[in-house]
Amino acid sequence: MTSPREWWRRAAAAIKDRQSLYLTRLITGSSRFRNPQLEAAVIRATSHDDRSVDYKNAARVFAWARTSPSFLLPVMWALARRAARTRSWPVALKALMLVHGILMRSDSEPVNVQVGRLPFDLSEFKDRSSSPAKASVFSAFIRVYFNFLDSRSVFAGLEYDPTDEDQLLDRVQNLQGLLDLLMQIRPYGDGMEVGLVLEAMNCVLIEIFEVYSQICKGIASFLVSVFGSDHHTKMEFYLNEFGNLSPEAKRRRGIVGVTVLRKAIEQSTQLSAYFELCRSLGVMNAAELPEVEKIPEEDVHDLEMLLLGEIEEEERREYEDSVEQELEVLDVSPETQLIEITVEQTMEEERSNVVSKEWVIFEEGCLESNFSVGAEKLWPTPPWPSLINASGGMPFVNNGNLIEI
Repeated sequence: MTSPREWWRRAAAAIKDRQSLYLTRLITGSSRFRNPQLEAAVIRATSHDDRSVDYKNAARVFAWARTSPSFLLPVMWALARRAARTRSWPVALKALMLVHGILMRSDSEPVNVQVGRLPFDLSEFKDRSSSPAKASVFSAFIRVYFNFLDSRSVFAGLEYDPTDEDQLLDRVQNLQGLLDLLMQIRPYGDGMEVGLVLEAMNCVLIEIFEVYSQICKGIASFLVSVFGSDHHTKMEFYLNEFGNLSPEAKRRRGIVGVTVLRKAIEQSTQLSAYFELCRSLGVMNAAELPEVEKIPEEDVHDLEMLLLGEIEEEERREYEDSVEQELEVLDVSPETQLIEITVEQTMEEERSNVVSKEWVIFEEGCLESNFSVGAEKLWPTPPWPSLINASGGMPFVNNGNLIEI
């Protein structure tokens, strides 16, 4: 049974809707962003009634947005005026659901007609139509829903080249960020199992299915480009428009790819828990969702090793190619022999005492009479044979006049 307070609250909300409809009649004529019929349909579709949704007027708003790309902005501005002024969570949630539907229908439109950032801000929304206990949980639900829609609207306006692997990985990472925002849209307290919230959760589940499908397709395209059997396809993974790619760029691409795979494993577990929550709440679309297939940890580890190993192999090949190019520049012929001294030969030479056959003698008399300062006299044979021992070695002689060459 409805309490008197609840009855008065609903009566006051109905009066507000009638007042807003009356004000639309005062709009004289139509302009680019003001249309009385459109605004009246928006007000009826976003009424204060938290027990039902006016699907008839919601369909009129969607039909208006699909009429022409030029009608998209007027519809968004009509919703923005309605959402920016309200402090009622039913009105705000219905406006967000309409925005969500328009964004999903405008994905096929060219990028130049996309909305971009939403023309209103509900990131700090606070409900004043419910008790303080309920107002906080409904306000949190509105805020996270708006944050997702605002990010999604910006993402829809981003262009990317499907053949560019760097842009493909960036897009997959952005989609994974959107999926995180989607999984934050959930009841944050008791008493939220109302029809309007469950209807919004239905829209969220449809979006989750679409986003997760794009993530899986992006990861599959990335893996095929790296580990595909076609060598030309694999080389396109490493080449940019100039036909080359630095090892640092290759390693960055490999690390980003591994990060995407790790994130996919984490999100698959979170999605399973989210779907179970939706089933427990009684969300209609949750019963039709298939089970989320998880990537085994062992497979991801093997892919990581293969991916990084492929990068290291390419770096080794580039190094060998650079060495061959340097040899070609130096014009080194195959007949050229390089003398290589091994470690064993060097140690053997250090153990044996080798005496040079040439000696340099500094004599004070010679320096003064026959040579200038710093002159040298070379002898073909040792001047003092008696100083050489029988084994051919040179004994220790503390004589500053002998220098062994």
